[in-house]
Amino acid sequence: MIEVKINENDSNQRFDRFLRKYLKNAPLSIIQKNIRKKNFKINDKRAKKDDLVKKDDIVKMYIKDEDYHKWVRKDDFKASNFNLDIIYEDENIIIIDKKSGVLSHAASSSDYGKNLVDQMTSYLYKTNKVNSRDLTFRPSIVNRLDRNTAGLIIGAKNAKSLRALNEAIRQGKIYKYYLTLVEGEIKKTLLLIQI
Repeated sequence: MIEVKINENDSNQRFDRFLRKYLKNAPLSIIQKNIRKKNFKINDKRAKKDDLVKKDDIVKMYIKDEDYHKWVRKDDFKASNFNLDIIYEDENIIIIDKKSGVLSHAASSSDYGKNLVDQMTSYLYKTNKVNSRDLTFRPSIVNRLDRNTAGLIIGAKNAKSLRALNEAIRQGKIYKYYLTLVEGEIKKTLLLIQI
C-alpha cells in the first residue's frame, strides 16, 4: 500500500486528474480500472473519479510497489543556466522581461534550457522558491510571446495562482498591450487594432 498526503498544489482538483498527473506513466485505462476496482481510498473512504481532493487528505493506493514505481511521475528536471530579467516576484507569481529571440516554451527537446519556462523553472528550483519534488505541479507561464517579440511574461509559482491567473485572462481582467517599432517611411494609413 502506498500513502500520499495531498499538498496545496494537489488540492481542489478531481481525483482522476490528480492521478493522471501523479501516476504520469500509467495508461489512463489502468488508472480508471484501479478506480473501478476500489484500489484507491481518500481518507479511508472509497475514492471515486470525480471526488475533489483537498489539502491534507490522505490517499491510499492499494497497488503493487513495482507498478507504483513504474507509473509514478519521475522528476526529470535538469538544471539549466538562466539569465532572467525579473521585474516582480512574490510567493505566488514572477514577472519576467523576455528578450527578443528567446522562446517562451520549448518547441522541441533540443530547445531544453533555451526557453523562458526552463530558465524560470531552474531559477525557482535552484533558489528553493518552489518545491522541486512536487509531482503534480510545475511552475508555468500564463501568457506567451513569439520568439521575436520582447515583453513581460507572467509565471505562476503554485497551482492556486495559476488557476487564478488563467481565470483572470479568460474573464478579460488582464490586459495585453503591444507596441510596434517601425523603421523607415510609412506610405499608407495604418489601422490600429486593439487586442
